[in-house]
Amino acid sequence: PIGMSQSESQAPEEVHAKKRGRDGLVRAEEEMGQDDRKRLRGAKKAARRKGRKEKEAAEKLASRINPGLGNPYEKKKLMETLRSDKRVTTGDQVTQDSKTNYTSSTKFFKELQEEKDLAKGGGKAKKKAAGAKKKKGTTGAVGNLKL
Repeated sequence: PIGMSQSESQAPEEVHAKKRGRDGLVRAEEEMGQDDRKRLRGAKKAARRKGRKEKEAAEKLASRINPGLGNPYEKKKLMETLRSDKRVTTGDQVTQDSKTNYTSSTKFFKELQEEKDLAKGGGKAKKKAAGAKKKKGTTGAVGNLKL
């Protein structure tokens, strides 16, 4: 018939190239022996290693051609190092760390002032806070006297 293509009139073996060796055999997992399964697994791993090496080679070439942060691979590498570094904190971690609830503005500003004093003078704020907690009605050494 004229309406059929040549590939439709041929057998599948004639259309597709015949594979040789172990690729030519089509077998299920159950039919394979231990050696065949190991060989297949090794071939998959080798292909994965080859692809990874090609990708790394492409990254190295790109970093040589375009050094610095203009290179997307360098940006990705920098972000990975920042994520893995323990000294770097992200915005999410900052909000989790500061879960202090302030019910009034006086508490907030008092805490802010203490942080400022600690940063400025070391332990001066603690001494001031301890001095502010004295009992009412006692004035120095006179308050310690008993009658």
